[in-house]
Amino acid sequence: MKTVNRLEKRFVKQIGDMAIIANFSLNDDCHNGHEDFSITGETRVKGKIETCGCIHEEIAKYFPELKKFISLHLCNYDGTPMYAIANGFYFLKEGMFATLQETFRCTEDEIEILKKAADETYFKYLINELHLPVRWKNEADEAVKFLEEQTDQKFESKATRKYPIELDAAELKEFKTLLNTYYSPKSIADRLKKDKEDKRKKAIKEIQKTFENKLIELKKDKALNLLIIKNNLPENLIYYSHDNSIKFNWLDYKPTISEEQKTRIKEILALSKYFKDVKYRN
Repeated sequence: MKTVNRLEKRFVKQIGDMAIIANFSLNDDCHNGHEDFSITGETRVKGKIETCGCIHEEIAKYFPELKKFISLHLCNYDGTPMYAIANGFYFLKEGMFATLQETFRCTEDEIEILKKAADETYFKYLINELHLPVRWKNEADEAVKFLEEQTDQKFESKATRKYPIELDAAELKEFKTLLNTYYSPKSIADRLKKDKEDKRKKAIKEIQKTFENKLIELKKDKALNLLIIKNNLPENLIYYSHDNSIKFNWLDYKPTISEEQKTRIKEILALSKYFKDVKYRN
């Protein structure tokens, strides 16, 4: 039996004029050091592609032997979900519990335990306390064995990268010293309360800042239009608030502003508190 670091098997089923194709693989086709599982497929009618990609419902229906492996799509060769900690904690923080459960291939009770995580360190600790990486590895080993039997090849990983899902010895030691202080339920609740209040204050400031900026823009627009009318200035100019600049002759169908008129306009605008530092575009 040949030893390889890539396993690929194509499954085809013909139903009348329609062909259903499933591709199950484990490789590093992205050339990023990760060896990932992939299950994709396509349907063809009289040779013409009708659907393609992650047609997992169709694959599960027509290739039941692959159904239990579909959840490994894009997981590492050891079964770890892609960016497990970063993505997983994001799902948790955003309340996307169903997505987290599907991605982590875990139970509702385990999700309830993961909800205790106050940060990615605590999240990583709980993942390992629940022995999820062991389960993921067992599921991946079963998939590897299936592909080996289908291809008559032996898989040997040459991956140079993995998604870190464990606390190292120093991190674990530090975490345990903080478990009854920084990570106590009361401390976590206090931090969450403070974070919520900080976000509220930040939102208020952003609303006020947005309003003030818009008000300044309106005042500048008003001042410019009044200056044009009161001083009988040509109207073929525009003010850009994003970089505090004015462009002359921006409209082809309006009278052109002469160099002499430009000089006069600049002198008048220089007297306005709104346009003292304005820039002029070519």
